[in-house]
This record gives sequence, C-alpha cells and structure tokens, in this order.
Amino acid sequence: MLSSSSPFAAPRSLSPVASTSSSPTSRARDHRRRKAPCFLSRANIIVVAKTIGNNNALRSIRCRASSSSDDDDDDNNNNDGRERAKKKKKNVVVLTREAGKNEQMRKIVSQPRFGENVSVLEMPLVESVPGEDAARLRETLETKQFQWIIVTSPEAAKVFTKAWVEAGKPEGLNIGTVGGGTTRALPKQEEMKWARLFTPTKALGEVLAEELPLNLDDGDSKDSKNSNSEVLYPCSKKAAKTIQNGLSSRGFTVTRLNTYSTEQVTDIPKDVLEKAVEANVVTFGSPSAVKAWKSLTLDMLEERGGKHPTYACIGQTSANACEDCELPDVWHPENPGMEGWAEVVKLCLEQDESEKWRGIL
Repeated sequence: MLSSSSPFAAPRSLSPVASTSSSPTSRARDHRRRKAPCFLSRANIIVVAKTIGNNNALRSIRCRASSSSDDDDDDNNNNDGRERAKKKKKNVVVLTREAGKNEQMRKIVSQPRFGENVSVLEMPLVESVPGEDAARLRETLETKQFQWIIVTSPEAAKVFTKAWVEAGKPEGLNIGTVGGGTTRALPKQEEMKWARLFTPTKALGEVLAEELPLNLDDGDSKDSKNSNSEVLYPCSKKAAKTIQNGLSSRGFTVTRLNTYSTEQVTDIPKDVLEKAVEANVVTFGSPSAVKAWKSLTLDMLEERGGKHPTYACIGQTSANACEDCELPDVWHPENPGMEGWAEVVKLCLEQDESEKWRGIL
C-alpha cells in the first residue's frame, strides 16, 4: 500500500502539462533522476513519487475520462459495489519476457497477497539471437586483458559466461554489473574467482558509467587522466550507447561487442493477443518488448477506442520506451529489480477501475 505520509498527494483530476520553452520530455527525465515529482505531457502520463514499503517507486496518475463527483455520499454508496466487483472479476497479468524468463514473476504474482482472482498469461514478445560479434567474444577473452568487463543484463551474463567457459575460465577478472539480477546470472565468485565486482548505487547504465572506478589503485577516484583503462563491453546489438559514451568521456577505452540481439516474436496467435489487450496489467522487462507490443497490438487497441491495460515496467529505461511509444498509464519502480517490479504489479492490480486512464480526454 502507498504510505499515507507521502508528501505528494494524487490530485482528483489532472490535465496535460503545457509545454514551455524547454522540452517536457527532457524536463521529466531530469526530474526523475533527482527524485522530484515530474510531469510528462506526452502520452498524458503524470508521475508522482510515492513510497511503497521500503522501496521508493514512481506511480503514474492518469487523466480522468470524466470529471470526479464531489458528492461524498455517492462515492460511499459505490464502494461496496466496487469491492464486490473486484472479488468476482478475474485479474489478468501478462508476462512478456523471453520464454523461460517469466517463472520468477509468475510465482510472485501467484502469492495470496496478490489476490485470489489473479491469473497469468505468458506471452513472450522478444527472443535472443546471436549477434555479429558473438564468435569474437571467446577469442577476445583468450588474447586480451581488460581493466573491466561490463555486463548489463541476465542475457548478456548468459552469453558472457558461455564464452568465458570456452576460453578456459580465466581468473582475476574485474566485473562490473548494472545490478543484482545481472550479478546473480553470472557464476558465483567461488567458481569465477573474479578480482573485483562492481555495481553502481542505482541499477542504471548511466549511473554505472558515472561511478565505475577508473583508477583501481584508488577506488574512490572516478576520473584519472593518467590511467590507460580498457573496458570490454559485450552487449545487445540494440543496447543504447549510454554506457560506452559515458565511459569514453571519462577516459576509458571501450571495446563494444554486439554478442546478441533481442528480436520481436512475430508468430503470436491472434486469440492470445486479444486476451492480452483485455488484460489488467501488461509487464515489460525491456524497451524491445515495449516496441514489440506496440507493433503487434496497435490496431487492436485502436479498435477498443484506445483503451489500454495498465503497464508495469521493470525500470525507468522501459518506462521511457513506453513514453516514446505514447503508451498511457505506465508505472515503474525507482530502482530496477524484481522486488520493486512485483510491487508495482500489485499496485496496478489494486488500482480502482474508475481511476484508470481510458484513452479519452
């Protein structure tokens, strides 16, 4: 539940924020990094910081399709009916990660605290395929030493681990990961025998690029012009250049290898897609999944009058992709990860039907 002590109260009725001389989108992203309330005029998403247990999260507040009633008696009379409807209605959560990677969320959503009437529809929207540099990774590990090897997703960890084993399991590597989920996808320290393991204070690529120690003789030094620091960055072909550009600007020499690519699944049956667009919550674990969803469901959503499910993203990067695709009613935890993501799904399910954005202004 949302903390009653939160300093940001949700207004009863909101309208899009008017654009000023600066871009609303850029302003919103800056505010989110500063953990202040932020406003996205595009896609009619208004984000307000809320506290969820011990986790900070960003909750999106929709524009109402109609004006709110000022009659408290009418609101009270409707409460019982809404509660009965909630208990009877089946709530559907759509899981869209790659096949084989949805089981953890499925187990969490099946817990009693999510409600008795929750069902899961697994509909993978993306799949991983080898990238053009996949074969070079093993050779690179065998022939060259790097100050850091950067791994930024469970899939990148899987691809890296395979090449690391084929290269003879070299020891003493310095590994930088973007967060706990990626770290857990790597072999344990007892097996890998890495020299150092670095994770940033926030699980975002831009934060990793800002905080990765440049001079390992002085871990507190982030910028040392005298260091000749080489970084190996095996990643998705579709990964943004945020990390490599951020590291390069600080003096690192980055070798990027596109070892895999995340591609859209195209053979989803129509009846499955129809069930998905009628679901309560659709989860996104990557920007690629967001783009695939829009590509596959745009016509169906238009036929429904623009009525969307609520979208629950694993983190800010996927939420930004929703913004770019002009999807409404988007939620995401401030700190990417399974625990916060699951809590966001729970909040989306608890949302009253009358509060959801209906695609009508």
